[in-house]
Amino acid sequence: MAALIARIQTIEMPYHFALAMNNGVKPGELSEIITLLAFYSGRANAISAVAVAKRIFHQRGISIHQLPSATDDDDEFHTSISGLAATSSGSARFD
Repeated sequence: MAALIARIQTIEMPYHFALAMNNGVKPGELSEIITLLAFYSGRANAISAVAVAKRIFHQRGISIHQLPSATDDDDEFHTSISGLAATSSGSARFD
């Protein structure tokens, strides 16, 4: 998943995100992976992954409230997928 996000391979992301979740990756873990990669591969790459993750979460009935939120201890580093989506274009928002 990290390689797909880093290279903005949005065509392949839905399959691999769903496969990862089928094999035990939790929605919050996927969210954290995307957030972390925003720092390493760029915000635009992460925003592309947010849009894909949003569709996968919607298909599985996962709401924004089921994802981890930022805490005081790690606010700067783990901003949650909703924070990324809120600052991106409307197509990637959780509304």
